[in-house]
Amino acid sequence: MLNDPEIDQQHREFARKMLLAYSLLAVLLLPIYQVLDLMWTDRIPSLWWSNAAWRALAVITALFGLLCVFRRQDGQGAPLMLRLLVVNVMLMMFGLFISNYFAPDGNVTLMVNGLIIIIFAAAPACLRGARELLLIFGVPFVATLLLMGWLNQSFRDSSYVLYNVVTSLIIALIISELLFRTRTALFEQQVELRKSAATDPLTGMNNRRFVEPQLHSEIARARRYNKTFSVVMADLDRFKRVNDDHGHNVGDAVLLLLAIRISETIRDEDRAVRWGGEEFLVLMPEINAEQALLAAERIRRAVSARPFEIDGLSLSITISLGVAEYAGEDNPETLIARADKNLYRAKDEGRNRVCADPS
Repeated sequence: MLNDPEIDQQHREFARKMLLAYSLLAVLLLPIYQVLDLMWTDRIPSLWWSNAAWRALAVITALFGLLCVFRRQDGQGAPLMLRLLVVNVMLMMFGLFISNYFAPDGNVTLMVNGLIIIIFAAAPACLRGARELLLIFGVPFVATLLLMGWLNQSFRDSSYVLYNVVTSLIIALIISELLFRTRTALFEQQVELRKSAATDPLTGMNNRRFVEPQLHSEIARARRYNKTFSVVMADLDRFKRVNDDHGHNVGDAVLLLLAIRISETIRDEDRAVRWGGEEFLVLMPEINAEQALLAAERIRRAVSARPFEIDGLSLSITISLGVAEYAGEDNPETLIARADKNLYRAKDEGRNRVCADPS
């Protein structure tokens, strides 16, 4: 399910929150560390300025990260920006390590501890787990070893200095992968729960919970762009008789077959849902009442055209439908009430027909 759009959105939202937290930490803490370098140590100016340059790279990236967070509320671009920030912070720490390693009064122990802290801090921010952390750490690490070798530092001395860093990396890789797998599993569970909550278990159609937000969206879109849309309410005729005569298992099969016929008849952009009991609702974007009447009539004919074959039974099933076009209502309830009123007018006029508001 890693390619599910809803899960991808969950990852973007997570990345946006992490980008906000890490950017704020970088903007607040890195300048403080730079000031403390000046207060606590008596280093040569060149080292202090080189440290400032490495930290400035991460701070600038963090500022762009904050800009991304506040300009893109949907999380677009946040995963890339978060990765860029983590990469720059990692490069910063390796740069600080190299600067201090070769400076006469450099504090190598402090920089090694800083590398360990950054490795563990990066573990939760690596969106793809251990492989991402290994890449972000591995490239500057190998480059550092090559540089130290080129400057005639023995591999033994280099490995001794960085031994605790490598050990910490192994632990951080395990943590990062566990967090990634746990986070992905949680996102998948959340999506499944939302889908199951919005799906009718009998027909496999979406249910009322699913379509209600879409109705609100259609009203907002109709107002903004001066568009229209319609809803159709459909109800099985004499469904109680089917249950009484043949049992609820046959009644359930009728509902399932009805859902299939409705779904096969409507357009791809329409949304058919089981509204409750034997009632179904079809949301038809950008369709006026006249067009919705024709669409509802196609549904009615598709249902009554041939019998429902169930367990050797051949049942003649009909439905009644009510149509309502959006007329400036403030909420979906008023619109659906009109469609429902037309539905029951179709029932009163003899069933197996479609009714809309009088012209």
